[in-house]
Amino acid sequence: WAINQEGRKVRPGEIGEIVARGPNVMSEYWQMPDETEKTIINGVIHTGDLGYQDEEGYFYIVGRKKDMYRSGGENVYPAEIEQILLDHPKIENVAIIGVPDEKWGETGKAFIVVKKGEKLDKEEVLRFLEGKIARYKLPRHIQFVKELPLTASGKIKKSELAKKEQNGRAGQKGN
Repeated sequence: WAINQEGRKVRPGEIGEIVARGPNVMSEYWQMPDETEKTIINGVIHTGDLGYQDEEGYFYIVGRKKDMYRSGGENVYPAEIEQILLDHPKIENVAIIGVPDEKWGETGKAFIVVKKGEKLDKEEVLRFLEGKIARYKLPRHIQFVKELPLTASGKIKKSELAKKEQNGRAGQKGN
């Protein structure tokens, strides 16, 4: 099932954190009591995945709890926008993170890897997203990069992007 921030079960179609309990789920992280305590609360495993359940009981994952950001009071799930952008014929890979914004609290920053031999600009990216997502979900910042930091298994290291972004902002304030 999925729960909201107050720990209450959400209604079908409403997004919450997916949790689980039962004899078939893990009992602890090996030799990591602090992580176990954060993950298993009152016998319930908090997966960190955000999703919803439809009327028939099927689950749909929309992203990771740690990746979600709030823009103008609205929850934004980067995975939703990333999936749309990956359909663009010129985009090889993409990652979106939330960055601080004075007006909105946070806004999205897209890091985009363009396919070899292709050219792409911010305006074309925004035109591609137009009508596919709500305006508050549009990334306000777009940076084109040669590659994204990846784990050994090929997953994007968003925490590394966020750390570089934070360090870049700290350096800009001193100038």
